[in-house]
Amino acid sequence: RSISQDVLITMDGDFAAPVFSAAPDATVTVLMKNETKFNLRFTATDDRALDYVTINIPGIDGFDNRRVDADGKSSLNFAEIIVFPNEPKSYNVTITAFDMNIQVNISIKQIITVKKPELKYSSYHKRVTSLLFVSGLIQRITPN
Repeated sequence: RSISQDVLITMDGDFAAPVFSAAPDATVTVLMKNETKFNLRFTATDDRALDYVTINIPGIDGFDNRRVDADGKSSLNFAEIIVFPNEPKSYNVTITAFDMNIQVNISIKQIITVKKPELKYSSYHKRVTSLLFVSGLIQRITPN
């Protein structure tokens, strides 16, 4: 009877997967505007050397399996403004860090774009608000 098994031996002692030391929360809500933007920022680090990071946001131009090379450095800082379509929608964001020994760390986030809620005021509130913006000569406000 014999047993065989493949063993990976690395000379650099890299036994830990990369980590995200700074990244967005698990769920992020972005209010829609004329141009709906979100600043995607994260930092990936490795105890030895990072190879690359992939960013996948299906439905967003330029972020379909986008690859950012780390050039063997121990950390990678990423910051870029993403412009979202002006429609309420949920986007799944997958950020994956690969080190030089193909160990991976996957971070899955969700970005939700929502319409800005409209605030409704009664005519009394509109009058009071208008009066408050007049110069400091008004000392007391009473409804009619």
